[in-house]
Amino acid sequence: LGEIRRETGEDALEKWERDAVEMEGGESPDEQAMFLRKHGRGVDDCMGVSAADVMVSSDNLSPLSDRNEGAAYARGGIFNTGIVFLKHTKNAKAFAEAWAHNLNQDEGRFAPLTSDQQVFNAMVRREGHWPGLELKSLPDGFPTTRVLVGNGLLNGEAFALGVLPVALFQPGHVAFLQRVKEVLPDFNGPYGVHATYTFDGSTSSAKRLRFAEAGYWDPAADDAQVGLGGVEADDATFHAGGVPRVLTWDPAMATRGLDESVPGIGSHLEAGGRQLELLRDAIAMAQLANRTLAIPRFTCFCDKVWGGHDNIFNFDCHYPGSKDSRHIPGPCPMDHFVSPAKLRESGVAFVALEELRRAPYEFGGDDFGAVRVEFKKDAGGGGGSVANDASPAVTLPVGADSAVVVKTLGNLRAVPLLKLTGEMPRFAGFTTQSAAREFNKRVTNVAMKSAPEWCSECHPQGCRELIPADVLLSGRLKPVRNVHDQFCADFKQPEPLRAVGKESFLAMAGALVDSAAMTEDDGL
Repeated sequence: LGEIRRETGEDALEKWERDAVEMEGGESPDEQAMFLRKHGRGVDDCMGVSAADVMVSSDNLSPLSDRNEGAAYARGGIFNTGIVFLKHTKNAKAFAEAWAHNLNQDEGRFAPLTSDQQVFNAMVRREGHWPGLELKSLPDGFPTTRVLVGNGLLNGEAFALGVLPVALFQPGHVAFLQRVKEVLPDFNGPYGVHATYTFDGSTSSAKRLRFAEAGYWDPAADDAQVGLGGVEADDATFHAGGVPRVLTWDPAMATRGLDESVPGIGSHLEAGGRQLELLRDAIAMAQLANRTLAIPRFTCFCDKVWGGHDNIFNFDCHYPGSKDSRHIPGPCPMDHFVSPAKLRESGVAFVALEELRRAPYEFGGDDFGAVRVEFKKDAGGGGGSVANDASPAVTLPVGADSAVVVKTLGNLRAVPLLKLTGEMPRFAGFTTQSAAREFNKRVTNVAMKSAPEWCSECHPQGCRELIPADVLLSGRLKPVRNVHDQFCADFKQPEPLRAVGKESFLAMAGALVDSAAMTEDDGL
């Protein structure tokens, strides 16, 4: 858009189209979209949009309805300017001039609008009408039209506005949560993905993590590479050919006993609390073992709507418009549960698990070649058989403290990737007051408390008709616009870790620490 504003001549338009078409595996000019492969001219899914002067992606969430209904479905949603293609036509150039003109208005219809996307959506529709866009007929032999009669040129004429297929040019929700392949069995992957807003803000790092969690991001693209060297920042050793040391875990540890075929807010809140506890324990153990975390995708049993608006319960806990993908329960972004930015600010070194498939890490295989560390009740720390894939390398007792973790995992320092499995670790804590105090101050009481509030409206039925009574007790009801209520709840937060062993006993006895001077951060 910046180039369109500065220069709307023929050369600029040609460069804009060439950059958008030929860019492969990199970011688009707005730094929010990624093109994964070059588009194939003549692909059936794109024939219906080929007559357009201007092509734009959308925020619609049903790839199935989009494929079947084309522009008739697309015009009822919001056009997303994360991906815009301009063909080398007179009308495309006229549109670029009109868009730039409307963006710079100080008064009138477009002046109050706050973004290029809002201006785009307003100007292409007939003022005062919804959807304000007519379908453009295509010649015989073409598939369902994806072209609309667009408005808004300065000379009052119309232009051909094409809406790109949702499955091929995906908004963030479709790309990062929905299982398109299950809805469209012949689907071969998207051409581009637009990272819409995240629940951790709209920074480049927040969107980068969304791409990375889904396996789209190539770490080699980072300007400043964050190596897998552990919390002591020995990245230079790794990049000089040293062995990366990584710790990950099996997400099923936190969802065991929950029905992963049934959506529900009760299961979502329960799973969220468990996953945060598991994350806290993994952070502590990675710190003790001097390893970087490779965080697997979290599991959602209920989707999340912006600001708690809309009634998600009417759609079986799916974001409105996305239910036909049946992606809940299923993997979802970390920022649904905790702020990744706050984790980094607290000194937690981590990457998304899927980044391990790419250079410079290049862990292979279905399980990345991980060596399992299994937590068992009443187990003693000890070694197992690394040669037998069915056996863990080591076992650790549920409730192991820092001394046991350091001793056991220290024997596996040369192993690149360890994976926690089995029971929930229930990490007991640190053997010194100072270590417990420092960890709680930095992680438990700050980063882990950054989880965004979960909310949904309940119109028209009311929350008491939609949510089980025991689940209602775990949250709170709020009046919304004086016509219905909204249910909001927080995930259960992990408790501060304690100091264990001799020092803890002496401290509580008053021999080492004055209990009157102790705070919640001490975990006592």
